[in-house]
Amino acid sequence: GLTAPFLVARGRAWPGDPEPYGPVAEALRPILAALPDATLAEVLGPAASPLTTLLPELEGRIGARAGGAPWRIAPERRQAHLLEGLLGVLERLGRERPVLLALEDLHLADAGTRALVAFLSRVDRPGRHCLIGTISSEAIRGERRRLEIGRAHV
Repeated sequence: GLTAPFLVARGRAWPGDPEPYGPVAEALRPILAALPDATLAEVLGPAASPLTTLLPELEGRIGARAGGAPWRIAPERRQAHLLEGLLGVLERLGRERPVLLALEDLHLADAGTRALVAFLSRVDRPGRHCLIGTISSEAIRGERRRLEIGRAHV
């Protein structure tokens, strides 16, 4: 049968969502859940430990394949390690077919999700993945107004 030209990973930020990286977890969860265990462990690679903090249901599936070592990273390096790990997952998923990561309503997203979007938009290394993010035009207008008010008080 025909397969889609892209692997589409889609997540949305929600008002008051307490989950860090919630839209990213929402986007990756169904894709990773559909992979056979051996493929899942390969796709997660070195990101297995930090990703199981976002998607705890994966831990039981990869178990010993995750390398066995718990995530022992200094607290100040955890976000960078996670962002690199997520990029690696996108790159490994993209080996079979390009990945389209669509994150919607980023104006409602948590700081971690926004950091991932900034990180992915700045990375300059070859890969078969594309990032699309949406933000409300009202949020853009509100931010512009806030900046104008701030400048007026300077």
